[in-house]
Amino acid sequence: MSIAQDMYDGDCCTWCNVYFTKRHGFPVACDRCWKEAIEEFGSEEEVIKETGVHKHNHPELSPEDEIE
Repeated sequence: MSIAQDMYDGDCCTWCNVYFTKRHGFPVACDRCWKEAIEEFGSEEEVIKETGVHKHNHPELSPEDEIE
């Protein structure tokens, strides 16, 4: 798999490539990127409308986590 496919499938943050513990099935952003996007676009609704990216709902992987 490619990083682009992982972004599309929601395996990792669309903007910074932080991986999550589970696949989301759609493009998502990590906490840091989501906060920055809200600052730029003004609201969660505008972020989703303008980018098609949603806030993640699975934990981010830490450096100690193993990728299966």
